[in-house]
Amino acid sequence: MDRCDAANADFSSAQLPLADLRYAQFAGANLFGADLYACDLRHANLDGAWLGEADLRDADLRGANLQNARYNQDTAWPDGFDPAEHGAILVENPSFPWVLTDAG
Repeated sequence: MDRCDAANADFSSAQLPLADLRYAQFAGANLFGADLYACDLRHANLDGAWLGEADLRDADLRGANLQNARYNQDTAWPDGFDPAEHGAILVENPSFPWVLTDAG
């Protein structure tokens, strides 16, 4: 799935552990509860994606764009990874957060 275009797609609860998702376009996608364990997400575009409860443990996020990506307290990140430092936004009480996009 290297370089796949899944912008604005619904990948909620998708099972994609260990997938090669380099340069994938997930801008605005719904990845709620997705299993992305140990995925290669280098240079993937996750701008504005909803990552609530997604499993990103051991994922390679080098160069990934996480600007405006939303996540909740149940999102699992790689050890030592700080999503806020990469532009992701914690949503504490989500209700349909995948539609919360900047109007700008």
